[in-house]
Amino acid sequence: MVLDRKQAISWVAEVLAATGDGGFAVGPAQRIGDAAVAAEALLGYSAAEVVGRRCHEVFCGRAAAGNLLCCPRCPLLVMVQRGERVGNRAMVVPARGGEPRWINFSTLVLPGRAGIVHLFRDVSEARARERLAEAILAGRVRPPEGSASPLAALTRRELEVLQ
Repeated sequence: MVLDRKQAISWVAEVLAATGDGGFAVGPAQRIGDAAVAAEALLGYSAAEVVGRRCHEVFCGRAAAGNLLCCPRCPLLVMVQRGERVGNRAMVVPARGGEPRWINFSTLVLPGRAGIVHLFRDVSEARARERLAEAILAGRVRPPEGSASPLAALTRRELEVLQ
């Protein structure tokens, strides 16, 4: 099914209204065209504050190593323009007030490559648990004196997987 631009915009608005994830539609010029209500709960920005702005100006996403991912030459948009498959990706973004949040993005390509829809969810807690597990395994963090190691409750197989 091929949708005209008006039908595609209507479809995106319906999708974003129905999702529990944060989300926003971005056109070829990287301007946010619609935003899900859940996006406000996740990042603290209302749809009115972000619609019409360039997505990289709002998200300023960075990889774990600190490299900028959200920029005028967005790698995700370039992949879409080339017809490449876009996998999900996690990045740290500043929420309102500057608080960093780890979010995981999934990207939907609109028909005719007219733009993309990013759906995202907060994965900050999962990321913090991963970093703590890494620190414990590396010996950088030790449990308090007299308390059992949190690793003591794990099975041998769980320890193997964690390592």
